[in-house]
Amino acid sequence: MELNINKHELALSDEERNHTPEPANLLEGMKTIVQYSEDSALCDTYFENVKVPMAYLCRRLSLTPTQVTLLAVVMELGCQMHVFLGRIARHLDISNLDMLSRSADLTTLITRRLITENRKARETSYTVPREVYDAFKRNEVYDFKLPRLRNDEELANQLDKMLLNLGERESEKEVEFFDSDVRDLLHANAHIRLARILLTVFRKTTEEEFRVVLLMSMIWIRDEETVVDGNSFRIVFNRKFEIRQMINKLQSGRSILVKKGVLKVASNEGLMSVGAFSLTSKFRKALTPDRITNKEAEEWCKLLTRHTDIQQKALFYNPEAEAEIRRLEQLMQPEQMSDVLARMKKRGLRSGFTCLLYGGPGTGKTETVLQLARSCERDIFQVDVSKLRSKWYGESEKIVKGVFDEYRRMVRHSKVAPILFFNEADAIFNRRMENAERSTDKGENALQNIILQEMETLDGILIATTNLQDNLDAAFERRFLYKLFLDKPTTEVKAQIWQSMLPDLSEKEAKTLANKFDFSGGEIENVVRKGFIDEVMTGEKTSLNALLTLCQNEMLNNKRTKVVGFVHHGGQ
Repeated sequence: MELNINKHELALSDEERNHTPEPANLLEGMKTIVQYSEDSALCDTYFENVKVPMAYLCRRLSLTPTQVTLLAVVMELGCQMHVFLGRIARHLDISNLDMLSRSADLTTLITRRLITENRKARETSYTVPREVYDAFKRNEVYDFKLPRLRNDEELANQLDKMLLNLGERESEKEVEFFDSDVRDLLHANAHIRLARILLTVFRKTTEEEFRVVLLMSMIWIRDEETVVDGNSFRIVFNRKFEIRQMINKLQSGRSILVKKGVLKVASNEGLMSVGAFSLTSKFRKALTPDRITNKEAEEWCKLLTRHTDIQQKALFYNPEAEAEIRRLEQLMQPEQMSDVLARMKKRGLRSGFTCLLYGGPGTGKTETVLQLARSCERDIFQVDVSKLRSKWYGESEKIVKGVFDEYRRMVRHSKVAPILFFNEADAIFNRRMENAERSTDKGENALQNIILQEMETLDGILIATTNLQDNLDAAFERRFLYKLFLDKPTTEVKAQIWQSMLPDLSEKEAKTLANKFDFSGGEIENVVRKGFIDEVMTGEKTSLNALLTLCQNEMLNNKRTKVVGFVHHGGQ
C-alpha cells in the first residue's frame, strides 16, 4: 500500500532548519518562501520550517506569515502574467474554498498596493505591479505614497493619469480604490488651489457625483470640451444601471451638483440636450481662472488698444516735463521695467507702477499716454469711467472689481503687461465722503476703497489723467508713484508746436502766433484741423490772416489774446 505523504508535513530537524538562515535580502527571502510553500497546504510544519526567513520578511514588510506567503506566490507565478486564484490554490495544495477563506489577507495586499486584483475574466486573477518588483530588486519595501505636487498643472496631470488607469481597470474594486486615492491625493496637496476647489465639491457630494465632476473637470482642463455625453460616465462607473441612475439624477435637477451650480444640462440652440451635461461657466472659471476662451479673446480685442494701431505723433513739452517723460519712457521699456520690478520685489517693495498725469485741458495728457504705449510696445486697456457706476446698490463695486480682475488676467497672459488707463480719472478718484450716512455716499466710499486697495496690490501699470487734481482724495495721491504736471506750453514750445503742425510757417510767423495766442497744444491742433478743412473745401492754401481768424474763433470771449507787439494789417 503506497502512502501519499506531503514532504512539508515532515518537520525539519534543528540542523536542517539552520540551512534556512535569515536571507540576505527581500528577494532571497521570497525565493525561500516560494520553494517551501509549494504543496505545503499552509500547515503548521511549513511555517515552522521557514521560521527564520519568515520572521525577517514579516518584520521588513509588516505583513503576517500568510500574507507574506501569498505575496511570494503571486510574485513567482504572476511575474509575466495574471495568476488566477485556482493556480495559487494548486501551488499551495489547498482547495479553492480554503483559498477564498484567505480573502482578507489578499485584500490587505491589495490595499497596500503590493498586488492588484483583476475581475475581467470569470475567475479572479492577481498580478504584482512593476513598482513592487523594482523596489524588491533594490531590497526596498514598496511603500505606496501619494505624490507631493507643486501646482495646478501637476495635479491635473496626476488626476488625468488616474482617470486613464481607471478607464483601463480590470477589477470593479479599482473604482473603490480610485475614490480613496483621489480623496487622499487632494488632501495631501491641499496647498494647491485646484485641490482646494475640488475638495470643496467633494465634501458636499456623494462619491458617485464627485467622480462625474472630476471626469468633466479633467475633460475641460485637458481638452477644453464644455459638453460631455453621459455615455462617457462609463469611465467612472462599473455598471450601466449606475450610469442611468446618475444621468436621471442630473437631468431631473435632483443632484446637489445642479442645485449648487457646478454643472447643468447642456443645451443646443436653447434646447436642453438629453443625457449631455456641461460644467457651468462659473465653475469652469474657478477651475481655470487663467484660461482665455475664444469669446474672451474676442472681448479683449475690443477692450484693448493695440500699440501697433497708435499713430506716431510729435509732442512738445516744457523742459521739466520733457525730462520726466523721457524718464518714464525709459523706465516703461519692457526689459528695463522687468529688471526694476524684480529688484523692488526682492527688496520687499510694492512693485506696481502707478502714474498720474495732471494739468489743464489740451496739455497733451491723453496723447502722452498713447505715445508712451506706442514707444514701449504696450497695449492699452482703457477704462470707460462712465460705465463704472450703476444705479443698483452694490453693482458699481462689482464692476470696478471686475475691471481689475480682468486686467490681472491680461497681465498674466501677455508677454508685455498692458497699461490700465483711467482717462479723466477725477470722476472716479475724487474725495471720499466723511461721516457718510446716505447709502449713495457709503457706496461711493466703498467704490473708492476698492480702487485704493487694488492700486496697493497692483501688479502691472496704471496710468491716470485728470484736469482737476485738486479734487483727488489724498489717499489716491499717495498711491501714485509718479505724479507729472503738464503745464501749458511756453512761448518757445508753442512756436515748435505751430511749426510741427504747419511746416510751411516761417519761424517768425510761428513765434508771432505763439506770442499772440495763449493756446494749449490741443487748441493749436484744433486751429490747424479747421484750417485743413477750409483748404479741402476751398482748394486754397490757408493764409496767415485766415489762421488769425481761426485763432480768434478758437478763443471764448477773446479772453486769452495778447495784443502787444503784433499788428494785423488786414487782407490776404
